[in-house]
Amino acid sequence: MDIGDYFVNPNTDGKDWIKHKIMGLKWELRRSIEEVEFLAEKYQMKKKYDASEDELSKIHSELRQALEKSRELAFEIRNFS
Repeated sequence: MDIGDYFVNPNTDGKDWIKHKIMGLKWELRRSIEEVEFLAEKYQMKKKYDASEDELSKIHSELRQALEKSRELAFEIRNFS
């Protein structure tokens, strides 16, 4: 069963909305983790090739924000489970 199947299932029971919410949050968490990985690699490459401190600090702050978003999503999933 694909993620989309959970959103179009016409036979819903009382707890189906929880499954929908958790599946949506898991999908969002997966995308957020991919963003964290991308930013971490970008930071490493910029640092390796001597980027300016302004660039590094900007990427660092973006990375922190992405990590915090991932953490919040993980806690939200935990609270629903």
